[in-house]
Amino acid sequence: MKNTKKSNYNGFGLISLSVLFLLLYGYFNAVEGHLPSQSGNSGNTSIDQTINTVGAIGGFHLLESMECSDEQGYYRLALKTQLNRSTIIDQKIAVPLTKVTQLDSSEPTWINNKYQDTKNWGSHRLQVALSDTGIVDQTDGEKVLVFQGDKTLAVNQPPITTIQMIDSPDGTVNQILVGLNAEVKFRVSSTPTGTIYIDILK
Repeated sequence: MKNTKKSNYNGFGLISLSVLFLLLYGYFNAVEGHLPSQSGNSGNTSIDQTINTVGAIGGFHLLESMECSDEQGYYRLALKTQLNRSTIIDQKIAVPLTKVTQLDSSEPTWINNKYQDTKNWGSHRLQVALSDTGIVDQTDGEKVLVFQGDKTLAVNQPPITTIQMIDSPDGTVNQILVGLNAEVKFRVSSTPTGTIYIDILK
């Protein structure tokens, strides 16, 4: 009889602990759902104030266009890229690895074959680095410029002052710089077809 009572008490204790665990788990999940997130959604979208990354290394990509549009509550910089291969696109590498960093404009960067700051563009800048990306297609032995549009966009709509693509003589895209007159919040996302969106809050 004593053994039976002891096993009953142990079973009741385990059930109580399980219920307590489930209640605490539900509580913390509910609280977490109401807290603002700095890291953004998992996957191919992120929200931050300093560094954001999308895409993956692999293959070679072509930058076809760079456009800025005025949306409700934010400005959108759209970078349309395409994987430079004739075979089936591997979805894991459809978007080039893209790192967007917000920096103080006093920090020097490589522009026009020398290191210089971007103070004349405002107090801050976004520095967009695309891995393995160019604007010249050389797959058939001849060089074909695939980029359409201007390499420099004079936006002049606060907080954006200007957007400039920095490329090399061989057609490699070194970086894209976005001049800002203030520190901003921004979001980086991408589509499965290779378009990269950089949304800058007004």
